[in-house]
Parts: sequence; C-alpha cells; structure tokens
Amino acid sequence: MKRRSALQLGGTTLVSVLSGCSVFRTTTSPVVTVSTITIRNRLDREIEVSVLLIDKDAGEVAYWQLVPVPVDPNPFATVEDLPETGGTYELYAHIPAVDNDPPVEANLVEAAGDHSCITVGMDVTTARIDGGDLPAVAYGTIGEC
Repeated sequence: MKRRSALQLGGTTLVSVLSGCSVFRTTTSPVVTVSTITIRNRLDREIEVSVLLIDKDAGEVAYWQLVPVPVDPNPFATVEDLPETGGTYELYAHIPAVDNDPPVEANLVEAAGDHSCITVGMDVTTARIDGGDLPAVAYGTIGEC
C-alpha cells in the first residue's frame, strides 16, 4: 500500500510539474486598455466619423460607433464608452460619407509601447482623394492614461 501511495504521489507531482512548465511556454499577446478617443474637427461643418475597435485575439468587434464631431467653438468629440477591459485592439476610423475614404488603421498594442492604458487622438481634415479635396480622418497621437 505504501508503494502504491508513493507511485501515485510521484505521478501527481510529475503531472503538476509538467503542466507548470507548459505555462511558461505559452505566449500571450500584450493587451492595452483604451480609455478615450478624441477626434478634432478641422473642417467648417459637422461630420460623422466611424470608429471601430477590433480585438484581434478574440476575433470580434469590441466597439463600433458613428461619432458626430461638431465645429467651432468646441470642435472635439470624445468617445468614452469604450471597453473597460484590455485587449489586442486594432483601430479603424473613416468618414462614411466619403465613398473612397481609406480607413485609418492602427495597431494600438504596438502604438502603446510599454503603456497598458492609452488615450488616442485623431483629426478630421481634408485629403486629396480621387483628385479632389475631401474629408478624411488622420491618426494623431497616443497618450498615457
């Protein structure tokens, strides 16, 4: 009986040690929390910006919204109802009213560097699109929370 108990204990210990080693081999992507996204309108009229956050690891949309951005005297819109949890977020933003407006794309985990919580700033400006000056979103800044 003592020999059987010793073998069971040894087997359990071996399984525990081996499963513990596998924890060190797994790699997880770093995550980032986005606390706010601020969009500044540099045009002379109000415009809507489509803001999309995709969590790459989860393979799902974490946030999507059409954000109206006003004009002077306060040409800013701040998005604050973002996911409270961190993720491997990619940001996509564009002007839906402009047919050929290529979306701004940003890997926020890479852009955040060693910060775990960030703020994002973008501008709505004009850009040369298909031979005309049309509204477009420009990726701006990353700040620490």
